[in-house]
Amino acid sequence: MNLMICVFRKSLLIVFTFAIIGCSGAVDQIQDLLSSGKTFYRSDAEIVQIVKQDPNAKPNQHPVNVNIARIEGALHLVLLKRSDTTFPLLNNKKRVVLATTISNALKKAQPNEDIVFSIEDWYKDPREEGVFNVSKNYITSGRVFFSNNNLNIIFGSIMKKGHMSDDPMISRINVDYNANPYAPGSRNHTFQNDWILATPPNSGVYKPKIAKNRMDWLVFTIKALQPRGETTKKERLIARTNNIEVQGLRAEVEQLRRELRQRPQNQYSPQYQYPPQYQYPPQYQYPQYQQQSYQNNTPQKSTPKSSVSRQELESLRARGLISEEQFLENLKKQ
Repeated sequence: MNLMICVFRKSLLIVFTFAIIGCSGAVDQIQDLLSSGKTFYRSDAEIVQIVKQDPNAKPNQHPVNVNIARIEGALHLVLLKRSDTTFPLLNNKKRVVLATTISNALKKAQPNEDIVFSIEDWYKDPREEGVFNVSKNYITSGRVFFSNNNLNIIFGSIMKKGHMSDDPMISRINVDYNANPYAPGSRNHTFQNDWILATPPNSGVYKPKIAKNRMDWLVFTIKALQPRGETTKKERLIARTNNIEVQGLRAEVEQLRRELRQRPQNQYSPQYQYPPQYQYPPQYQYPQYQQQSYQNNTPQKSTPKSSVSRQELESLRARGLISEEQFLENLKKQ
């Protein structure tokens, strides 16, 4: 019986390795991977190793040195929801193993490489009660990379039962993310899981903007990457009703609120400019109109000025061409 269990677990490891490298039947490639320094942990169905990035992914900030205690502190923040509270995804032993191997792998990974993992543990299902609730093995897998100064973990399977079929080789060697229960997380695919991830509020754990509607992709900022112990009972209880925020969204909303509060009420924004078609050209001048003077609503008649000089008037008078009265009258017009 023990021999059969051993054979099953070894077969499961080989199958998971096939799924990670996207190959069926390439035993030589598996041996090369295990002997090339790309594998950092291996124990039956469990494995931590470096693989190629997801297709069309931006380069990572690898290699990078992230302290083991920081990664372990971040993993303390990963919880699973249940009806009345939350509980840690990993126990202390598995958390230390995963933090240590991920830290070592990040130092060796290249910009075009990710770290994938599969971790197994035995649990009593917290959703079940009674004497018949016996421990069962569950497998959690994921993909890890460091980008934009943050640690990213995309989960594949989350506490999926280890025994998915009587025959471990049936449909295991399959890179189809919907068919392979042990495939790691992916930037391009979302896994459907029975469990929902949770974190304490204001802990520095977010969902990325590019995957804001996904529940399997967590971003750990420098605030989250701090040494810490296990979450308290109060933190776990609050985490039950906490929704993981999209990274940067709160800051953007607060900035918008500040701008709205500072804007004058019932006034146009001072930055607003009317469209060019509603502006007069700079050289345009309003027409100038002559104003007429009115007195008692009767226009005043202007007397035309004489165009004849005084000397000419005197000459006309001396020659007898105009009378004295005409001379004086025209003289007044001067």
